[in-house]
Amino acid sequence: MNLRIVKPIAAGVLLGAAVFFIPFFVLRVAAFLLILGMVLRLFAGRRRFGSRFADRRIAFADHIRNMNEEEYSRFKAGFASGCGPGFPPSSSTDKKDK
Repeated sequence: MNLRIVKPIAAGVLLGAAVFFIPFFVLRVAAFLLILGMVLRLFAGRRRFGSRFADRRIAFADHIRNMNEEEYSRFKAGFASGCGPGFPPSSSTDKKDK
């Protein structure tokens, strides 16, 4: 009779401990997998995920190739200011063009 009571108590204790401790292990495994995924994306991202911007680079190159001389000179003047093509050229390049 004593053994009939001990077995369910032991099973309940083990089940309760498992229910209590498993979420901690699951969270640790999930955190490990997330960190591992971020590291792999960081180092292998160019090769695996780099094709997203390839079309934009090709379109930008085609845009430059299709410029006439006047548009291309304005484009180069925008880069001469040191801020990139989105900003107007500096006043020193304006004086040279006029």
